[in-house]
Amino acid sequence: GQQIGVPVSPEKPAPNVILRYRTIAQAAGLGETGLHGLFLTPQFGARQRFAMLLTDADVEADKPFEPYICNDCGECIKACPLGALNAGETSLVGFAGFERPVAARDNSLCLRCQNGAIQTNEGRFKTVERVGAACSRACIHALEERGATEEKFTNPFRQAKPWARDMFGNKIETV
Repeated sequence: GQQIGVPVSPEKPAPNVILRYRTIAQAAGLGETGLHGLFLTPQFGARQRFAMLLTDADVEADKPFEPYICNDCGECIKACPLGALNAGETSLVGFAGFERPVAARDNSLCLRCQNGAIQTNEGRFKTVERVGAACSRACIHALEERGATEEKFTNPFRQAKPWARDMFGNKIETV
């Protein structure tokens, strides 16, 4: 296969691995994956980014995060104007004893999103950055309304009716 890593020294192999940030972040006690597939933390909900540093240093392990932030309200599903998320078809995300259902996502629809999602090309994988997308904005609003995050906006997150566009960029009605 294609080499995706660089050897750290001549006698060591290239680290040809792809790390699952969400699973590792959950194992590190940082948060959980929500129904929409985005990572949620108690502090910020879906409003954060992660970076990772790999080390062979001895580090004391944290307790894995037990899911509780996402209550499967489905606001993220309802907010997706393209219907890319399907709560009727889920898969378990996490690791043994710390799993939760995540809605199936039609990536071909997600890639056409005109509602705040941004196409990226990280590595070999065409992905969608959804933190600004309708599904994430609906989640942020729902978590704020429920008081489920520690960090709050000074003013309410949603001050106007949500907007939406179809895959051609035409404005459409929202629920």
